[in-house]
Amino acid sequence: MSITGPRAFPSCRGFDPMNLMQPTTQAALVDAVTWALERKAPLELVGGGTKRLIGRPPQTADVLDLSGLAGIVLYEPEELVLTAGAGTKLAEIEATLAEARQCLTFAPPDYARLLGG
Repeated sequence: MSITGPRAFPSCRGFDPMNLMQPTTQAALVDAVTWALERKAPLELVGGGTKRLIGRPPQTADVLDLSGLAGIVLYEPEELVLTAGAGTKLAEIEATLAEARQCLTFAPPDYARLLGG
């Protein structure tokens, strides 16, 4: 895991994080959360960063970027079980499910039109 300085992650409404943590393993994720807990510091959790402008601005100087924890870890189509990393893109999950003629049983919101995408 790396902890880098300011401007390592895109700003959110003019706010630049002081620390950007980018774990790529579960052990590194535990280290990042432990680091924040020891300092009683809140973390902003970010995947792809596509929803950062929704809601109120973060009240933290520390960003935990989960995009490095991507990929489907387990998929058992016959059991209807899928486990994916926190940074896995929804398109990857939907494509994998489609190969087995399956789909998500909920409709995740698509903010693309609202956000101009």
